[in-house]
Amino acid sequence: MTQWQVTLEFSGPLQRAMQTRELTVTGTGPCTLASILAALLVAQPRAAQALAVSAESVVTTLPPGLLVLRNRVLLPLKPQTSVAPGERLTLMPMISGG
Repeated sequence: MTQWQVTLEFSGPLQRAMQTRELTVTGTGPCTLASILAALLVAQPRAAQALAVSAESVVTTLPPGLLVLRNRVLLPLKPQTSVAPGERLTLMPMISGG
């Protein structure tokens, strides 16, 4: 089985909740947004609280209001979106309010 590693940068309220600017997650199998987020949520329960999702739910539905960027380019927020092992992604929750 293929092993992968992806570095995640956190922005805004997610960075405050995680209490760090970045974290590297690892996994096996396909390297997709769903598998990356599931690995993050298992490793860091604070991320699950901040995104209001569980590791099981991201397999089919990614958190609403989450922006995922690769090299400052927005990725499609779909569970099956492929990511190359070793890449760096930025996770940025959309902020709303008045």
